[in-house]
Amino acid sequence: MSEQAGEGPSTRRRLVVAAVRHATGSIAEQPPDTGELRGDVVAVLRRMARRFRDLGPDAVHGLMPPHPRVVSLPVDLLRHELLLTRQPVSDETISEIVDEVFLPLVRRPAGRA
Repeated sequence: MSEQAGEGPSTRRRLVVAAVRHATGSIAEQPPDTGELRGDVVAVLRRMARRFRDLGPDAVHGLMPPHPRVVSLPVDLLRHELLLTRQPVSDETISEIVDEVFLPLVRRPAGRA
């Protein structure tokens, strides 16, 4: 199969992602509203961890390319944890990602490097 024929890795990846979203729903379409940023981020990561666990690391591997932006960092770290350990991601790890990495970056005062 060639990319030119519309059957390349990018097309297959989009088809797989669409099939997963059709079967499990889109996390983005039903965002949590816990009343605070921390609670919302934790809830989204828990949903993703469940989805990754249900799909298995082999199915998840390669579906989502890494994104170097801060906003995608929690997801990248969760994916890294899942693929590296091939174990369910604990609530403790999710809390560390949110509290020790993500929130300090998004709450940093403007102008600080």
